[in-house]
Amino acid sequence: MPGSLSIRRKVDHMRLYTLIPIVSGTITEWSSKLAQIKQMGFDTVHLLPLTTLDTSRSPYSAKDLFSVEPRYVTGGAAGDGLAELEQFVETARSLEIRLCFDLVLIMSASTAASPSKPPCGSSPTRPDPMAFAAPTIIATKDGFPGMTWS
Repeated sequence: MPGSLSIRRKVDHMRLYTLIPIVSGTITEWSSKLAQIKQMGFDTVHLLPLTTLDTSRSPYSAKDLFSVEPRYVTGGAAGDGLAELEQFVETARSLEIRLCFDLVLIMSASTAASPSKPPCGSSPTRPDPMAFAAPTIIATKDGFPGMTWS
């Protein structure tokens, strides 16, 4: 695959910090932790799913794939989760920290509303095989994480 070697080199040298939203406060608080994360030598932050949670409160049981869990937003449900997330991304970018968003599209809560439209690039007559692909972090032989698509 063209370009895969350069992607592989970047991934092989990744130092990954996992931020667990449910115990890390609000998105605004995460932004304030990024400088310390960078000082510890990490260059990538992995975030567990940020979508609105179902009653099980598992980050892998999304109730709504198109909204941010209110507990992660300053001001709760009245806050603007996407605006806070955009600021978090900009702060990470300014510190040259890569972000790895864990987004599970093949599982959702039993109470989740079905999307009103199919994922980008797919239709009922022509499904996009990559529409539900999700990145998976794996360990390589030298101990650095690698990335595959599943």
